Amino acid sequence: MSICENLTVNRAYNLKKDLKIKIGKTYLNGKLSLSPNAGNIVLIVQRNNNETCNQYIANSLSAAGISTLIINLLTDDEQQIDAYLYNYRFKGELLADRLIQATHWIQKHLVLKGLKINYFSTGIDIVPTLLAATLLHNQINAVITNGGRLDLVENILQHVKCPVLLLVASSDKVVSVLNKLAYRNMKCEKSIRFINVQSDNSKDLSKFREWAQIVSFWLNWHHIDAKIKLRSRLYDIQSAGKFAKETFLIS
Repeated sequence: MSICENLTVNRAYNLKKDLKIKIGKTYLNGKLSLSPNAGNIVLIVQRNNNETCNQYIANSLSAAGISTLIINLLTDDEQQIDAYLYNYRFKGELLADRLIQATHWIQKHLVLKGLKINYFSTGIDIVPTLLAATLLHNQINAVITNGGRLDLVENILQHVKCPVLLLVASSDKVVSVLNKLAYRNMKCEKSIRFINVQSDNSKDLSKFREWAQIVSFWLNWHHIDAKIKLRSRLYDIQSAGKFAKETFLIS
């Protein structure tokens, strides 16, 4: 079975579909949610321990008119091995190559081509995400990371060109420090948001709500034409400055 060979629905319609994505001789699991007339698609890098968060983020983005593709960069067999031996999760170049190939598929697909491509990742998955974004240069619209281990990619931070949004739980002191340092070293357009997480329960969906709202707003902001931003009273200098102070650190 090729990558979603029967995906022929018009982009004007809603579509939710489980996929088997063919990357070389490897098949990866994916979940596509196509929003009507969307301008953006977010590739959400999946790992078994962040399924709840990713599905909530995907549902929220779909509700905001943003298409999503949740993709696990490991095969079913690789996931089973990695759960015990950690054989694959740190193979950043291998996983980045798979993410790049999935990106190229979107760019070529009759239904999906033309969508602005964005990446979303959590924890150590920032490694293949930023590697792929750096190698693809201006083909990636933006990267969002939730609690990203940016210390693992400090050697490429200055080479990232696309806008980057860093989401950090303020209670995670170590990751907060790592993200602050990375924020200073990045030369691209960047935003950082520290979020008060009220619960450590991974099944408590309320803690993902603010993350999802921020991501959808930020992506829609970067999809707006620069001339429209300048003309719009909603995004005048005062409003943008107040929003930046209250919501993000932006540079």
